[in-house]
Amino acid sequence: MAFKFSVQFVLILFCIVILISSTPAHGVGLLNNITQVLSNAGYVSMSLTLNSTFPLLLPRLDLNKTAVTIFCPSDLAFARQYDFSTPCRDRDCHSGDNAQSAPQPQLPLWLLEYHTVPREVEKEDLKPSSILPTGSKLNTLLHGRALVITTSWHVPSINEVKIKEWNVYNDGRVIVHGVDGFFRTSYNIFVDYYFLLFAYLFIIVAVLVSLFLLLFTLLLTVTSRIRLPRVGQMPQV
Repeated sequence: MAFKFSVQFVLILFCIVILISSTPAHGVGLLNNITQVLSNAGYVSMSLTLNSTFPLLLPRLDLNKTAVTIFCPSDLAFARQYDFSTPCRDRDCHSGDNAQSAPQPQLPLWLLEYHTVPREVEKEDLKPSSILPTGSKLNTLLHGRALVITTSWHVPSINEVKIKEWNVYNDGRVIVHGVDGFFRTSYNIFVDYYFLLFAYLFIIVAVLVSLFLLLFTLLLTVTSRIRLPRVGQMPQV
């Protein structure tokens, strides 16, 4: 009985050791592939960021069951917004006055979580006729924060930030898309998107009304200058 228990204990311990030793190696290999591809594609800052931050996200991801999509800001976005000491909910994350040309890999974990969606997001998903129309939300790894699809005029965007490059990296489990800037956690579609849409509609209506009034005025001017013959008066030949 004791021998049987010892054999079972050794087998269980052996399985645990194999699991622990194989998982980090797989994660390291995956991370090396992602960072190498991003660096070669010109996303050096995000490559350096993922190299130090992405391992903290791996325990929360089950890549064997669900894919994960990471939206990768350009190096120019990092240069414009290199100070991440203040959360983006208090300021605009894709703008800034101080720009630096060197890569700035100071992206904190919470901001990386906000740019990571625990599902597969492809180009077809952001088309107007897709199952994710404008206004749809994408849950992120940042608790309580979601991204908003703001595609308009067939230009794919999220939180009013354009997607500039699809499938920078895609192995079926981890998908990386390049974006123009950082997503703002304070983004509100009703304030930022629909207000802008209503403003555009108001401008269009105002232009149409102005054109109608102009045409109506011209019509009155033309008709007032045309002398119609009186009743019983023959027109002169």
